[in-house]
Amino acid sequence: MPKKRNNNELAQVEKIEKELKQFKSKLNRSEIALKESEEKYKNLLERSSDIIYVHQDGKIVLASNACTFLFGAKNSEEVIGKDVIEDIVHPDYREVVKKRIKKILKKGEEVGFLEEKIIKFNGEIINIDVCAVPFSYNGKPAIKVYARDITKIKKAEDELRKSHENLQNLSTYLQTIQEKERLRISREIHDELGQLLTVLKIEVQNLKKKNQNNKKDLMDDLDNILSLIDIIIHRVKTISYQLRPPLLDHFGLYPAIEWQIKEFEESTGIHCKVKLNPENITLDSELSISIFRVLQEALTNIARHSKATKVEVSINKIDSKLTMKIVDNGIGIPEEKISDTKSLGIINIKERISHFQGFVKISGQEGKGTTVFVKIPLTKKGELYDQSNNSR
Repeated sequence: MPKKRNNNELAQVEKIEKELKQFKSKLNRSEIALKESEEKYKNLLERSSDIIYVHQDGKIVLASNACTFLFGAKNSEEVIGKDVIEDIVHPDYREVVKKRIKKILKKGEEVGFLEEKIIKFNGEIINIDVCAVPFSYNGKPAIKVYARDITKIKKAEDELRKSHENLQNLSTYLQTIQEKERLRISREIHDELGQLLTVLKIEVQNLKKKNQNNKKDLMDDLDNILSLIDIIIHRVKTISYQLRPPLLDHFGLYPAIEWQIKEFEESTGIHCKVKLNPENITLDSELSISIFRVLQEALTNIARHSKATKVEVSINKIDSKLTMKIVDNGIGIPEEKISDTKSLGIINIKERISHFQGFVKISGQEGKGTTVFVKIPLTKKGELYDQSNNSR
């Protein structure tokens, strides 16, 4: 026969039952409040002008109107239930997105903005910038994603890059045409004008021999004319060499540099020291011309602006890189001049070197001179510019 409970035990049972009812009532109210809150959030989210969506277990469960528009859907119902990885994310970005999702769910941490591509419902591929944060939906872990459409920005960047490439190609083309024209003019000056001056000198010398009366005044005049012709011939030769040194075409970069340095010393009185390592090097003609022109431009700037008394030029080839360093002890180039768009000489140096994927650094310190440093990779499309290393 079951034992009868005493009044205390009955009172305790009734108390527990009452507390359970109250707890269930609170729980129901909390669930209702949570559902109402989620419904309100859903309504707010759908009306948001921001691109936001929530996914849970890999499926989209909430999406803003802006997100619906971004995906190219007619309404949010078309978006809900879509698989984030398979239906939205571009194949090139699926692995990295999976890792980000795993990190959020495992560590509960926000992941920062990432540029990625998605596929709209009509198949169009667009660029977006996204970040994601941990979220809770229907009491379960979810992920909320914030995005912005950067397709127009990326398009503008691509157009700017292409425009820059076109300008570089145009600059390279103009430099090539300029070098060809320099070569043509140099040859014409040397061959035609030089020959004419030589003939003129011979004629004057013959005239001097024919001077039967040996008039002193006439002889002095003829001597002066001959001296002037010699000066003109020397100047024509110098101009021809400066336009395009034959040494550069026939003997290579280093002999042309040594000639240029000697000419610079004689014309300016500035002492120069040259270090070339290795002593012999054979480079691609286009690269040799560009390095020579950079040296010419730097020396011209030193002569015009630096007030220097000493210049050091060093060229080194280490592994597959060529470096050139030009240092003077002048007044030093001001920082604003280096980035000045009117500094055409500096722009020309940078343009020439950038064509070879090279690097240029120009620095100056007041009263301590200027340094021009150039570094160029000696490879292009897998082949060395340094033709001496090619064993074909």
